[in-house]
Amino acid sequence: MNNNTNNNTNNHENKVVISSLIYIILLISLLLASFITGLLKLSITKILLIISAFVIIIGYIIVSIIRIHTYNYECSLCHNLRNIDFFEYIFSKKIDNDRFLTCDKCHDITKHIRNIK
Repeated sequence: MNNNTNNNTNNHENKVVISSLIYIILLISLLLASFITGLLKLSITKILLIISAFVIIIGYIIVSIIRIHTYNYECSLCHNLRNIDFFEYIFSKKIDNDRFLTCDKCHDITKHIRNIK
């Protein structure tokens, strides 16, 4: 049973990574297209830049929401599990996959380790 749980966890994390990579490739292609049209000085350049900016912002919000609902964070001191909200996700200090957050239980600002829900 433990092996099956690990496989499900790995499959879930793989799906998140693959969807994030697809999104990043889409963003890079849109940015390259807008850069090329900018070099050609077409009037459509401004439209493409605005669309690209909206796609980047909306895509970042979508990826953030997916990651908020996929992961929870464990305090390194008291091992309390907690979920974070959107603003904590954006504004908290991040090191690798871990974040510095205020623990709900011990009330210290500590490193919280990312875990899959």
